[in-house]
Amino acid sequence: MSRLQLTEEQQKIVDAEFDSILLINAYAGTGKTSTLVEFVRSPKRKCKKFLYLSYNSSMSKSAAKSFKGIKNVVIKTIHSLAYGAVGHKYKERLGNLRVLDMLGYCEDVDEKEQYYYAYLLLSLVREFANSKYTMEKFINIKIEESSSWGKEHKASLRYFLDKLPSVWEDLLTNEEMPFEHDFYLKLYQLSEPKLYFDYILVDEAQDINGVIIDIVLKQRSKKVFIGDTYQQIYSWRGASNSLEILSKMPGTKTLYLTQSFRCPQVVAALANQYLTLLDAPKPFRGTRIQRNDDPTQTTVVARTNAKLFDYVVENILFNEDEEEFKIHFVGGIKSYNFQDLIDIQNLQWGKTEYIRNGFLKRFYDIEELSEYAEEANEVDLKVKITIVRKYMKHNIRNLIKMIEERVVDANKADYLLTTGHKSKGLEWDNVLILDDFVNIKEEIREDGEAVVSKEELNLLYVAITRSKHKLSISKDYILSNEFIEENRHLIRIM
Repeated sequence: MSRLQLTEEQQKIVDAEFDSILLINAYAGTGKTSTLVEFVRSPKRKCKKFLYLSYNSSMSKSAAKSFKGIKNVVIKTIHSLAYGAVGHKYKERLGNLRVLDMLGYCEDVDEKEQYYYAYLLLSLVREFANSKYTMEKFINIKIEESSSWGKEHKASLRYFLDKLPSVWEDLLTNEEMPFEHDFYLKLYQLSEPKLYFDYILVDEAQDINGVIIDIVLKQRSKKVFIGDTYQQIYSWRGASNSLEILSKMPGTKTLYLTQSFRCPQVVAALANQYLTLLDAPKPFRGTRIQRNDDPTQTTVVARTNAKLFDYVVENILFNEDEEEFKIHFVGGIKSYNFQDLIDIQNLQWGKTEYIRNGFLKRFYDIEELSEYAEEANEVDLKVKITIVRKYMKHNIRNLIKMIEERVVDANKADYLLTTGHKSKGLEWDNVLILDDFVNIKEEIREDGEAVVSKEELNLLYVAITRSKHKLSISKDYILSNEFIEENRHLIRIM
């Protein structure tokens, strides 16, 4: 494997000396994996043992290629470690809990509020599973956090905390209950495992949760956490930004990678508009290499699966000018779960015998499903219902068949289709971003001020920085320096 010509930032990381923790905040496309490879290959570390931890299997496969031939590196996902230790015991039950699975614990409240209470209880179970705490410590901390709350809110929290231990016990012992992957990861953390390596490298560190942080910090190894604070987009599944958390720990050394090898300067300039809103400490620098070619393939990035379906139907299936165009879904069309749209339409038509999704089968009609989606605050489900109603005059099964007929291999497609979440870690020459991402201008117009989720801004930053050459985006997403200066006091980021 040939050695790379490193930037000054990369060389500083390779040469870094630290006692316990090294944090590397690496912006999009700045060569973090190649930097880690050179870090490992440094002569002063040639006799050290490394554990490279990734969050998912696709990252592990990619890392295996990058570290090929380097024998002192073991590559694992954190869940594979946990599955080998304890998770295999639950392999027949692995699946996702639903709000309905929690209803039995909430029968002591008014029937109209049971779904909402079940939703809050499920959220609390997942919060515990993703935390670094034991059950007793978690409950005590939640009680401490509520010390300044009003009497009514304290009582409500106590209601859920009283039920939490029995729910967790049921999850561990009841064979009828689905068991989520993060639950056996929690059991692994509570067992206080020992990992015998000189260094542990944690990739995509901005998206790991308290459980993973705790497992790694309790090891005697030196730790390297690398990621991008502004690509943290998985808090909905319990992720916490370890780069921010760990940066506040005594003795932590923090270094940066800001020079992108992917994004042209014009794309970096747009990304910097959002990084400015997010108070990034350093600007993102794009590559100045000029390209004159014209990409023939377009990658369409949406915020939601439903918007992507809508785009394909309206702009490709129903557009006579694009009759022959071929498409490809990044990760495979099945991963976009369009079958749920068919099931919801069958529910709308009263054809419940044709519904495949066991969860959707439980509802009498689409109105009852809509009521559940609102009460349980299942946003993705609400969007799917909206799309089904939009295409109520069409047979969605037939529309999906028409879409499937256009699907080809990625290298033969005119359009690649994906979502912001699925696009992470990938890059394309020509990117089109749809308009279902957070729109600050629209938020300010409607309310006079914008209360914006930090994670939604991060997700838009992720989508923008997938482009290696051309980027098409609504002018509503382009924020001038003047706009930011004039309106920043109206923008509250949560």
